[in-house]
Amino acid sequence: MYRFVPVFALFGMGLGCGIETYTPGGDSGVTTGSTSSAATFGSLMVDPAAIEFGDVSVGAAGEATVTLTNTSEETLQIVSALVSDEVFTVTGTTDLPGDIEAASNMVLTVSFTPGAATSYSDELKVQVAGELDPASISLSGTGVHDTGTGTNTGTGTGTTSGGTGGTTSTGGSVDANPSSVPFGSIEVGRDIGSQDVVITNNTSGDVLIDDLSCTDAAFYHDQLGDLDPPELITSGNSKVLTLMFEPSNITSYSGTCSLITDSSETPSVDLSVNGQGIEPSCTICNPIIAVNTGGSSDTQMEFFSALGVPATATLTIRNESDVDLTISGHDIDNSFALTGSFSASGITPSTISAWGSIGATVEYICSAPNPVCIDVGYLNIHSDASNGSTYTIELIGAGI
Repeated sequence: MYRFVPVFALFGMGLGCGIETYTPGGDSGVTTGSTSSAATFGSLMVDPAAIEFGDVSVGAAGEATVTLTNTSEETLQIVSALVSDEVFTVTGTTDLPGDIEAASNMVLTVSFTPGAATSYSDELKVQVAGELDPASISLSGTGVHDTGTGTNTGTGTGTTSGGTGGTTSTGGSVDANPSSVPFGSIEVGRDIGSQDVVITNNTSGDVLIDDLSCTDAAFYHDQLGDLDPPELITSGNSKVLTLMFEPSNITSYSGTCSLITDSSETPSVDLSVNGQGIEPSCTICNPIIAVNTGGSSDTQMEFFSALGVPATATLTIRNESDVDLTISGHDIDNSFALTGSFSASGITPSTISAWGSIGATVEYICSAPNPVCIDVGYLNIHSDASNGSTYTIELIGAGI
């Protein structure tokens, strides 16, 4: 019996995915090595359920295969086979979606191409049409530097091809300027220190900067900077490494940040780092604006103007923080005031120091009673306050 399933498009960054199908007893055309245990997800059995590529030279590729078996009596449709890390790819001969007939198999080829000498792990997720959760095959492998060639067999199905490792430079060194990086005093929880270090490849060959590790987590590098390992520096050229210092405690910090390279002359570039975490100069470190209108509400003011005589009221603008509050100005919205008008004075571009305040005056005049004035306006105070860049006060005016 054939079960109808919808056709979906395959999406995945850097994922070229194809399939090869065959029936039991047929020849898959794949060299088989030792395998891990199979696992069953609904009507789909995956074999193996985990692939360990072992050590693979940086820049070389390891391969293994996964067999998907339809254990049901109906046709299954494989919608997608996705991985999230671009060092793993899924390839084959036919694009997905693809069908697996009852009691038949599909073979996926998984490749591992490490870009740095480090450990990698991921999951291959195989989605079957009509199923809520995908089948999952764990993937792992380690990138290593190896100048030789050969064949490594993983613990999944298939072989891992060796290859030439990174460039082995001859003569010269990889240098850092400066090699000692002091950050000085940084306020805990408020500031982050930053220092640039120029890394120069003075060897006769290209050098791969594999990784950066620091002995204290308070030191790290800016991943958006010029140098973000793994990254290649060609012979005679330089890149700027931006180191960061973010203390979490009021204490002294010191340690070493090491750049790991594939240079035989300079396998590690060590940088001495130090800094001091100090108590922040503020408790409330972002400016906060507050207004006291003198009435029952700090967002509303009421006025009564008689016989054309202006009614005035004062308000106080306060800075309720440990840092400066910048007042950039104000405006009055009189678009709803049809029989009178509002105005304000004393709110000019200025800086209110920590916990300081300034006074201002608001005026209303009933200029055209018909037979009375009833008006509404809005005073907008503009600042760099963290609790709102515009503080609005409703103005209500009446008069005769």
